[in-house]
Amino acid sequence: MGRSNVGRLQLTATILGGQNKMGYRHKKVGSIIVMVSTILWLVGLSTLSVFAQGAGREWEILNQEIARLLDAEEYDRAIVVAKKALEIAEKNVGPDHLDVAKSLVVLAGLYHIHGQYTQAEPLMKRGKAIMEKAIEPDHPKAGHIKGKVTKIAGDMVTVKDAGGKEHMLHVDAKTTKKGGEIKVGIHVEADSDKSGHAKSIKVEAEMSPKLGTDDATTRSTTLQNTETSMKAPMSKPELAQMYRDYLQREGYSPEIDKDDDVTFKKDELTYYILINEKDPEFFNLVLPGIWSIDNDGERAKVEKAILHTISQTKVAKLYILKDKGVAAIELFCSPPDSCKAVLKRSISALQFAVVTFAAQMIK
Repeated sequence: MGRSNVGRLQLTATILGGQNKMGYRHKKVGSIIVMVSTILWLVGLSTLSVFAQGAGREWEILNQEIARLLDAEEYDRAIVVAKKALEIAEKNVGPDHLDVAKSLVVLAGLYHIHGQYTQAEPLMKRGKAIMEKAIEPDHPKAGHIKGKVTKIAGDMVTVKDAGGKEHMLHVDAKTTKKGGEIKVGIHVEADSDKSGHAKSIKVEAEMSPKLGTDDATTRSTTLQNTETSMKAPMSKPELAQMYRDYLQREGYSPEIDKDDDVTFKKDELTYYILINEKDPEFFNLVLPGIWSIDNDGERAKVEKAILHTISQTKVAKLYILKDKGVAAIELFCSPPDSCKAVLKRSISALQFAVVTFAAQMIK
C-alpha cells in the first residue's frame, strides 16, 4: 500500500468517524493512526488549557496551514511549514515553552509518516520532556505534604497546605500506605513521589476538626455524603444522561449510543464513557484503537511501550483488545457524579498517555 493510500485511509478513519469502541475499522493503517491523530490534536490545541498560547499569531497561522496540508496529504510541504513553525516558536518563547513542545512533536510525527525515524526520535524525546515538566504543574514534587483534605474524587485526593496551595495526590488502595480514614475536612500528612502518587498518607489526629472549630462545614459535608449514600443507585440511562448533560454544558456534542454509553469528540478523537450499571461508582473513560497490531513482532513492541507508558503517566491504563491498542482512565467515584470534577483532567491524561506511547513506538 502506498503512502498516499495509507494517508487517505487514516484521514478517513480519524476525521470521518472510522474509530469505534473496538478500534479502527481499517486493518492495514499501522502506526500512522497515532501519528496523524496526534498531529491533528496538537495543531488544534488552542482549547487545551495547559497549552497556553504564546508563540504568536504567525505561529498559529502556520499550524492552521499544517492541518490543511495534512488534510490534502501534502506531507513534504507540511514538513517545511512545521520546521518554520518550530523556528518561530523557539524565537518567540524560548526553547522550553509548551508551544515549542507542540511544534517538536508535530514535526516528529511528520518525519515518522515519511519513515525518517532517526530524525523523528530526538524531536519526540525533546517535546515529551518539555511536556512532562509542565503539563500538570499543580502536582506536587516528591516530598512531604501536610494540610487539609478539600476534595476526594475517586483515587485523587486534594490537600490544601498551610500556604493555601492545593496538591492533588493519587491514593491507591494497593500501593499507598494509609493511616486512618481519609475524608474531606480532616488534616493529613503524606509522602509522595514526583509523579504525585502518595506512597503514604495518614490522618493527623491532633489536627482533626473538633466541635466548635470549623465543625459546621464538616458536619454539612458528612450529612450530604450520608444523604447521597441513602439514595437508590442510579440506573445506566440515568448515569448516561448525567454525563451527557455535563459534557453539553462544557461545550461538547455528546451522544448516548444504543448501549447507553456516552460518546463525544475532542481534537478529532472519539472518546467513550463506558457505564457499568452493576457498579455505578466505576468511571471508565476510553480512547479506543490507538494502534493497530499486524504481527507478533509489533505486538511485543506495543506491549513494551504500554508498560513504559503506564509507568510514566498517572491513572492511565493501556491494554490490547482484538489486535488494537486501547487507552483508558479507570476510577472509583463516590458518589458517581463526583467524576465530573476530574473529567477534563482525565481527557488530558489520556492525550498525554497517547503521546508517551507514540514516542516509544517510534524508537
